[in-house]
Amino acid sequence: MTSLFPSRLTKLLTQGWLILIATTPLQAQPLLTLEEVVQTVLKNNFAIQIARNAQKIAAKNHHIGKAGFLPQLDMHLGGQANRQVWPQVVDHTSLSAGFRLTWNIFRGMHSIFTYQHLGKERQISQLQTQQTMEEKVAAAIKGYYSLVLAQQEKHVLESALAVSKEVLQLAQAKYEVGECTQLAYLTAQVQYNDAQAKLLAQEEAITAAKLTLRSLLGRDGPEEFTTVEAIPLPQPLPWEALWEAFTAANPSILVAQKRCEEAALALKLQQANLWPCIDFSLGYSLGSQYQAQTWQATPRAFQYGIGISFNLFHAFQHATAIQEAQIKADNAQLERAAQQVQLAAALKQHFLHYTQQLQCYALFQQHVQVGQENAKVALAQYRLGSITLLALDKARQSAQEATLKCLQTIYEAKVTEVELQRLGGGLLDSYE
Repeated sequence: MTSLFPSRLTKLLTQGWLILIATTPLQAQPLLTLEEVVQTVLKNNFAIQIARNAQKIAAKNHHIGKAGFLPQLDMHLGGQANRQVWPQVVDHTSLSAGFRLTWNIFRGMHSIFTYQHLGKERQISQLQTQQTMEEKVAAAIKGYYSLVLAQQEKHVLESALAVSKEVLQLAQAKYEVGECTQLAYLTAQVQYNDAQAKLLAQEEAITAAKLTLRSLLGRDGPEEFTTVEAIPLPQPLPWEALWEAFTAANPSILVAQKRCEEAALALKLQQANLWPCIDFSLGYSLGSQYQAQTWQATPRAFQYGIGISFNLFHAFQHATAIQEAQIKADNAQLERAAQQVQLAAALKQHFLHYTQQLQCYALFQQHVQVGQENAKVALAQYRLGSITLLALDKARQSAQEATLKCLQTIYEAKVTEVELQRLGGGLLDSYE
């Protein structure tokens, strides 16, 4: 009876499922490392490129001319013709040209506040670009590890399919010599078909994971590639360092803080409208006119002057605008506080999940060892005919599920580690 059981089945069941997940990558496809993924995302991702362009616009707008410090110089050229028809016909034509310089000397510190406001917008744009970069890099890393996990699960299912095939052959041999019933043989056939269906579904999951990752890489992403064979084991992260990085460098909190400062400057801008405006103007004009069959030059003239204007009443619009700006400033403070509380809760939840996954990984490693031993014992008993095929399959399924759970635990811990680094604002520093 021992000779009926193939030696390959014994080898597959005794070597351990974690060793069985290793496979040889296709040599024709290039290896795509995680570092290459990060660099490709930073270079080609569409959302990152859009954020960088918005940052360039904010940087170009931050100058003294946009804030209103510089004067305005205008040139005008004009011509006019008219005909008088009564009491007699008279044609009149005039041409004029001139330059005019206007300069707002004082407007209640409006230019200074505007320049500071543009500076805040530039800082916010920089932080938003960093935030977008970290979000897309985190998504790409998770997508990469998701693909690695799917491929590891495929290897496990391929090994399970190979074992199911050999079990089917063994059951067929036993059935042909009358050592098992037709029901046991058909059960082995059902188990083999189920293993094939699971493998096909896993192929689809791998294709979907590849498409998701390529969409994050941008237009220059590789068509075909291979990944590393296993997800690296995460290292324990100290809570104190995570919390310190979170409070000091989280992009979302920094953006919210800058929004508060921007709202405070917007309030000052509205208050500056209550001050008088002092304008300086300087102009030069020349021209000529055609009348009575002759061209006559008009006197050339310089114009200059200083004007002061002050709004006494504007239907309470200034007061309403100031009150609205004050409310927006209060709301910005509330939004910053709410976001800080929300992100702090998310950080704590992720850290708790991260710690639990590390503990579960150590536990599932023991489950894998116990499952392997259980499958080995079940194999020996089935070989002697003391247990049924269903009992053997149950032991095999238990070992397979323990392996898959172990792989899933490593994946959950690793992606949670990435999320913790993103919340701390130091994700990009880990891949520079």
